[in-house]
Amino acid sequence: MYLKLFVSAMAISFLIAIIAFVIIARRKEEAKPEEIPHKKLGKMLIIMSIAFVLVVTPLSVDVAEPRNPQPDEVFYKGYTAAEGFRVAIDYNCMGCHTIVGNGAYYAPDLVYVARTAWYPETIRGLLEAFAGTDYMPFNLTDEELDKLTAWMIYLRDLNTNKWPPMPPKEVVLSEKTFKETSEAKTLYDKYCSACHGVDGSGVVPGTPNFRDVNWWESRLNEVGWSGLVDVVLSGKNAMPAFSDKLTPEQARSILEYAYGFSGVEVAGAKIIVGGYSFEESFQENLERWYESEAAWIVYWLFTVIMSSLLIYVFFYWYARG
Repeated sequence: MYLKLFVSAMAISFLIAIIAFVIIARRKEEAKPEEIPHKKLGKMLIIMSIAFVLVVTPLSVDVAEPRNPQPDEVFYKGYTAAEGFRVAIDYNCMGCHTIVGNGAYYAPDLVYVARTAWYPETIRGLLEAFAGTDYMPFNLTDEELDKLTAWMIYLRDLNTNKWPPMPPKEVVLSEKTFKETSEAKTLYDKYCSACHGVDGSGVVPGTPNFRDVNWWESRLNEVGWSGLVDVVLSGKNAMPAFSDKLTPEQARSILEYAYGFSGVEVAGAKIIVGGYSFEESFQENLERWYESEAAWIVYWLFTVIMSSLLIYVFFYWYARG
């Protein structure tokens, strides 16, 4: 397939270059045969450079919002997922476990475990229950358990493209899911309530309704917690940036507090975690965009355009040289 695409692209490039050479170069005798038109070649190179930038830039710029949380923005009891990852490295967790299929296969995939447990306290309790046993022969301190819990929350919230496969699990979203802290409420009332309302329903037109659980589910699926933290710290549209007033941990705590508003109006709201078979997961990850038909069309057109320009310049230079 690759050879056919390359040969066809080069054949068409030669054809285009020859036609352009015959029509343009042969009809315009603006330079003597012994002269090399450096100015024309310079212009041609500029045109080629511009064409290259125009074609490559849209393919190389990632305009999508972040799809995964950042390890230093996921917290549990003040510890970040990045700190938990270092603990996992120290104890060589991947020597037995896998993470999205990477690692050893002696123990369950940790993303699967985190999503099955789901709630932070349940994850913490699971780690504590297994610590020091034959299955997890490490005497972990409370600090290490908290750090690993933060790391497991990070793994739970990763966008893994429906991997690993797991049966559907119903998760109840309630005010107990995210702890309401006095600091988070104080910060929310100080920086957010003027526009978003003291109850999260929205005061200024265009602000989201934090009491709508569907809005939360949509945004969390699109950008995750780290994406929402970025909005709070960096600002977006009419919303100002708060990076000079809040730390990432404080921004996350405010968001978790605001998420609690959805439980006020929709008490016991539920979401389904998992619910995809091995066949569905495999098919979802079978083809990447750069291997898709659309991508190969882009590659083929790019090869034709650039090769045509290069061959034309060579013909033009050779005829004038």
